[in-house]
Amino acid sequence: MDALPACIGAPLLEIHTRFHTAATYGERIELHTCVEEWRGKVFVQTHRVMRGDTLICEGRETRALCVLDPTGRLKAVPVPDFIIAACIVNG
Repeated sequence: MDALPACIGAPLLEIHTRFHTAATYGERIELHTCVEEWRGKVFVQTHRVMRGDTLICEGRETRALCVLDPTGRLKAVPVPDFIIAACIVNG
């Protein structure tokens, strides 16, 4: 990504998941994901796994956008506006 040199992605900082029912191999499921909150360097995503109208599980995760600094260490950086804009649907 030219606009964000040394970007390594968005490592997971925290996760919470609640399972409501089981799923098994071969079932058709849908995963619905959205960004619930933008906090500068950190963002919160929510996930819902559905089988038809049945909620299988839901979760929430916190991630930080990171780059490698000159010493090779991870450093959280503010999420650029172009990334936020690409994640907004019907916004």
